Amino acid sequence: MGPLADEIKSLIVWTCVLWVCLHLVHRFSPRRSSRTVLPLALTSATRTEVSLQGVHLRVSTTALNNYFSRRNVDRTKHRRIYDAGSVAGVLGLGTALGLLVFTTFQMTMSHSSAHNTSAQLGKRDLSPEIPPSGSDYARNYDTPLQLIIPGVTVPLAHLPILLFTLLSSQVFHEAGHAFAAAIESIPVLSTGASLTLLIPSAFVSLPTAAVSALPARARLRIASAGAFHNLALWLALIVLARVPLHALLGYADVGAWGAVVIAVEERSPLQAHLPVGSVITHVDDEPLTEPSWPTLLLQSPASDMQDNLGWCAQRPWFEEQPAACCATTASPELACFVAAEPARMERCADPLPFLGGADARRCASAADCGAHHVCVHPRADEALVRLAVRPPPWTHDPAERVVVWRGPRSEILEEVEVSKWAPRWRYSPVTLPSILDAIMG
Repeated sequence: MGPLADEIKSLIVWTCVLWVCLHLVHRFSPRRSSRTVLPLALTSATRTEVSLQGVHLRVSTTALNNYFSRRNVDRTKHRRIYDAGSVAGVLGLGTALGLLVFTTFQMTMSHSSAHNTSAQLGKRDLSPEIPPSGSDYARNYDTPLQLIIPGVTVPLAHLPILLFTLLSSQVFHEAGHAFAAAIESIPVLSTGASLTLLIPSAFVSLPTAAVSALPARARLRIASAGAFHNLALWLALIVLARVPLHALLGYADVGAWGAVVIAVEERSPLQAHLPVGSVITHVDDEPLTEPSWPTLLLQSPASDMQDNLGWCAQRPWFEEQPAACCATTASPELACFVAAEPARMERCADPLPFLGGADARRCASAADCGAHHVCVHPRADEALVRLAVRPPPWTHDPAERVVVWRGPRSEILEEVEVSKWAPRWRYSPVTLPSILDAIMG
């Protein structure tokens, strides 16, 4: 079972736990009525109702009604602003429909082209047809609309951020309807939010008869005010993205020379060796930059280890080491090392003193080591990876150490999450820059 399957399993479990807890609270609530609606009187002037049915939770309140009705605003000025919002909303609707039609046409044509190509190849080699995936379309065709599907087009870990962003944008959207209605002296009946399985939403309730009695221009202002607020929010985020927000919050960009560890899987052996906030500077002998992190870990190790620097070892000591792990018997503690000069020789040795030793002497050939020494390399099939790691910046410890990983390189990429932003202070959340980047992106 892969990491994505584990994440989906965990998501399902916690979703079930959430709804079980909600139903238990509902069932044993002292104010529970005979129906599924719970009126909870906050004060004599406000009322809150909670409705729970299956996997749908709805909360509505009148507590904010007076906030909208008592606002003293320049009605003429604000009507002009929301008139502009109406025009922007109509133009945006037309643009959005055009993009949907264009994207649908582009995807349909690309799918038809890929289907015909696959069919022609199948006549030659009789290979089964494999339809291209959505990610193939994203790579081969630059569509104007990009789908955001957790676990498919974006990491599943982004789901909480996406849900928070969805709810926040809906709050801004519904506030637009409420403010536009207040300009027309239309009272707000209630405001609230709901949760359906995991999807949140917000709403504002307005008197239908009063809104219907307004002139068409006023109704258009109220109807388009939500989209206008979302447009204003988008423009504000664009401006905010140009501000060096990360630096102002106390984060330093180290992406040019390293990658900051922001999370390690709990079950990973690396968790004890890569503390959150530490900076990985090298993968084997390759200098690391944050963008090159996946590239270095997904590429195959060099088949000819002689192209890389080795380690000096005393020849008599190396000759005395066993050779069983180089033949058939694998050992979890030992690795097969090769000395190519003067004659090829394979022996088993503990890799940590070589790969992880700060004082280990490096060499390109035996000539670099001196008399009675050999230059040894891990055999090409040994899955050994060295990570040069600096402690977190707030420790003020400049010492760099080496972590040796034995196993597929891709597992490091799956188990360790990195960023280019290093917090200057111990209590700064290391994941905050990634969250901001996901929201701004």
